[in-house]
Amino acid sequence: MDWNKLGIYPANFLLPKDNINMEKWAVVACDQYTQDLNYWESLKEFVGDNPSTLNLILPEVYLNKRKDYKEQIWRNMENYLNNGILSKEINNSFILLQRQVKNKVKLGLLCVCDLEQYGAAEDKPLIQSTEEVVLERIPPRLEIREKAPLELSHVMVLFDDKNKTVIEPLNAKADSLDVLYDYGLNKNGGHIKAFKVDKTEDLEHIYNSLTALKNSNKRGFLYGVGDGNHSLKVAQAHWNNIKANLSPEQRENHPARFATIELCNIHDDALVFEPIYRVIYNAEPERFINELSKYLPISLKQSGEDDIIIKFADKQLYIPYDYASRLLPVAVLQRVLDQILSTSRALKIDYIHGLEEIKQLSKSNIGFILPDIDKSSLFDTVHKLGVLPRKTFSMGSANEKRYYVECRKIM
Repeated sequence: MDWNKLGIYPANFLLPKDNINMEKWAVVACDQYTQDLNYWESLKEFVGDNPSTLNLILPEVYLNKRKDYKEQIWRNMENYLNNGILSKEINNSFILLQRQVKNKVKLGLLCVCDLEQYGAAEDKPLIQSTEEVVLERIPPRLEIREKAPLELSHVMVLFDDKNKTVIEPLNAKADSLDVLYDYGLNKNGGHIKAFKVDKTEDLEHIYNSLTALKNSNKRGFLYGVGDGNHSLKVAQAHWNNIKANLSPEQRENHPARFATIELCNIHDDALVFEPIYRVIYNAEPERFINELSKYLPISLKQSGEDDIIIKFADKQLYIPYDYASRLLPVAVLQRVLDQILSTSRALKIDYIHGLEEIKQLSKSNIGFILPDIDKSSLFDTVHKLGVLPRKTFSMGSANEKRYYVECRKIM
């Protein structure tokens, strides 16, 4: 099987030894709850002194303190490797995931992707970015990764399998696969169960079914990054730094050339797309709304479910969606916000997962609530329009995001 033609591979993963408290081991993606310090502080209290992936990541809420954290993260990784915490090896395998949240079970297939086959539309890659990234978020994450011996990933990569030919047949025979873990996730994360997929017949199934999708695909790219665009960009930047000093032979199989991803079928019934909201800090509301009205129509009344809602204090305004534009509402809004923010250093923007969080922040800032996104049109939209605006969509609410469980050596 020539996995290089598909851009993904089975891989070697590390799991904690059997006596580790898995509910305290796994924690949610670092880019969630970015404005909710209480979430992360209470998680610290819950984890206590137990081994945990919380000790191996830097939640973005602490990003401005990364210089205090990064060396400790590296030491923790070395400690977990050297002292037997990460002693369970899963070799040359995919991992089938069943993630249950709110009575829905989402399926995923953990593997690695080739960073040499990941890029933007103009590069005609096999694995394509779907959203622009916030460039200033790359260097801080790169600082953490540059000396990290381990990778923990929250990247979720989508593929368009309407007939459910790849992951779903594996799930139908899950009872015949070896269970790797089965436990509840903290902080309302639901439940997760994982199976080892390493038998020849199952590897051939994955290879053949993905090959068939590739052969019938007319878009050029086979995969689109769903969650974790920034993390994949960081992994690629790290690899580009490393490969400059490697021979062609060394580049072929260096572990940093590959990035851990969860492969997901965009047609999975349990996979829900949610918009990512915007919040503007340090703005004087009336002045900001007046500036906004120079670019976009603003109404006191809602005209349709695709309108953008503007919330601040106890007020609510609307930006009517222009159906004639054929552009996503977020594309129109982000272009204008970028224009306004470029005129003031004081104004700051953040991207918020979760309706309740944006409502809370809107009490003292300006919040933008965006309409839902039709996930079935994502691949065609990206194919026609190219990369979407940064932070266009989120795959589920914050507590439904990937939890860090598996680790992989990248040195």
